[in-house]
Amino acid sequence: MGMMSFMGVTRFSIPDRREFRNLKSKIVVANHPSMIDVVCLIGLIPNADCIVRGSLAKSVYAGVIRQLYIVNSLGYEEMIDLCRKSLATGTNLIIFPEGTRTPRHGINQYKKGAARIAIDTHCDVQPVYIGGTDKYGLGKYDSFFSYSRSGKYHYNIFKLPEISIADYERFEPQIAAKRLTDKMHEVIAGSAKAVDAREV
Repeated sequence: MGMMSFMGVTRFSIPDRREFRNLKSKIVVANHPSMIDVVCLIGLIPNADCIVRGSLAKSVYAGVIRQLYIVNSLGYEEMIDLCRKSLATGTNLIIFPEGTRTPRHGINQYKKGAARIAIDTHCDVQPVYIGGTDKYGLGKYDSFFSYSRSGKYHYNIFKLPEISIADYERFEPQIAAKRLTDKMHEVIAGSAKAVDAREV
């Protein structure tokens, strides 16, 4: 993050920077507006692993983040075992519930994977909202030569109220995962609307 700011490409505003560094054994969920979101979050949360698509496991991200990643193409039991081992050491697990980048206009449906992992590992959820200026040029379908016409990319990253997993463990697993997923979206979308008047 410091390098990106130094190069004049981005500007970061992070009100809860110190609190991010103190997170332990949390399922960190966030919206996903740009290709550098995972790099930003790992810069904020040094003790973090992330779940990535199998197609990205050998990409440039593996070298950039220099962090353990868990590939989501593994069988669920194998993946959840790796998650448990990681979280048991105090490491946080970063997941983007949309499963792909957030569109500039419109919304993606949240997948239940992050909620299932939180429930099966008995770890609380830490929602994060990544806001700021339009991330045109860093989105999923933006052309290689597209760029922000407003100048620098501004990233405003907010640590939102934690979601206790205890509130969902009394439900049947499928119901719990659905309700927890809905809560994740409610918290992140509520922040997006309040801060940036944006739907995510």
